[in-house]
Amino acid sequence: LDALRRYWNAIAEVTALRARLQAAYPEPTRAWLLRAHPELLRYYLELLRISQRRDDLLYVQQLRYQIHTTFFNLLFALNRQYHPGGKRLLAHAQHCAMQPPGLAERWEQIARLPADDSVLADLVEGLINDLYRLIEADA
Repeated sequence: LDALRRYWNAIAEVTALRARLQAAYPEPTRAWLLRAHPELLRYYLELLRISQRRDDLLYVQQLRYQIHTTFFNLLFALNRQYHPGGKRLLAHAQHCAMQPPGLAERWEQIARLPADDSVLADLVEGLINDLYRLIEADA
């Protein structure tokens, strides 16, 4: 009986937490992310270009991941959505009202490019610029 009570209490706590989190995205968090994180994208992009020039392909891969992570943090914050986690981000991003044109196709192309591909940084920069325009238009 105690185990059953603990189980139901845990379910009630999770249900209450879920309801609270789904009620509204915290505006102070959104404002901070949209103010502080865009410059990280520019910084990572510059490091990606430098790493490609010096043929440090493992670091290019790491930077592509950091850009990817920061980009989606910003996209979901812009749309007042909690980040859904690391899986199926492009599917979750389809539910964002504000997103760069061709987002899924462009990220898929970026993800499939070799780390030393000369167009990688330019494609990433295009997505970053489109996201910046959305952030600025929303301000």
